[in-house]
Amino acid sequence: MDRNAISQERCADYDFSEFAQEFLRRNKVYREQFAHAHLETAGKMQSFAARRMARSWGLEFSFRPLPAHDSLAGYLAP
Repeated sequence: MDRNAISQERCADYDFSEFAQEFLRRNKVYREQFAHAHLETAGKMQSFAARRMARSWGLEFSFRPLPAHDSLAGYLAP
């Protein structure tokens, strides 16, 4: 069995997050940036530099709470 067939077989049952993780694991640029951020921050991956790198790859999202009047909680009330 060739390498492509093995990869396709292994990834066939992946959900979106597993597929994304596999994509990043194989991406040379991501691996280089991760290694650089890890060295630059002495392994503290919650540092600003590491979080900026993660955000650039879509791994961190800014949290912006909705104003109270836009809340969907009313739809859940009985």
